[in-house]
Amino acid sequence: MVKFAALAIGALVACLLLALVWLFVTAPTAQPIVSAAPIGPIEQARVVEVIDGDTIVVDRGEGAETVRYIGIDTPEREDPPDLYEAANRANRALVEGRTVVLERDVSEVDRFGRLLRYVWLDEPDGWVMVNLELVRSGVAEIVVFRPDVRYLDLFRDAERGP
Repeated sequence: MVKFAALAIGALVACLLLALVWLFVTAPTAQPIVSAAPIGPIEQARVVEVIDGDTIVVDRGEGAETVRYIGIDTPEREDPPDLYEAANRANRALVEGRTVVLERDVSEVDRFGRLLRYVWLDEPDGWVMVNLELVRSGVAEIVVFRPDVRYLDLFRDAERGP
């Protein structure tokens, strides 16, 4: 009976240690969220200018075109300067001067003629969606313009946090 109790306690301790290791390994980090991959129509583009936290200018080989990120909104110039600058800095840090992958949802352009896209980075350790990363980092909030809602649930999860 004593041997059985000792084995049971040992097994329980081992399970607890494994659970702690699992929690430590899977705990949220400050690293960008690596997503599976884009699932819609995609194309590569070079970022030639960052306008603000949710708008960039790209070249897809056809000259400069403005891209508005789908599903998010960041502070505008009229908003408190620290909020506007934080979003602008975060976007610049992610995409300035880089080649990005643009993913279309349903709509091609908005009422201002800007391309509507999810913007992705193809990093060595996996895909990072810029739109999602800006929400996760707290500089962007979700905005819904139907029918472009492919990643709405993912954005909501990121906005809620870990």
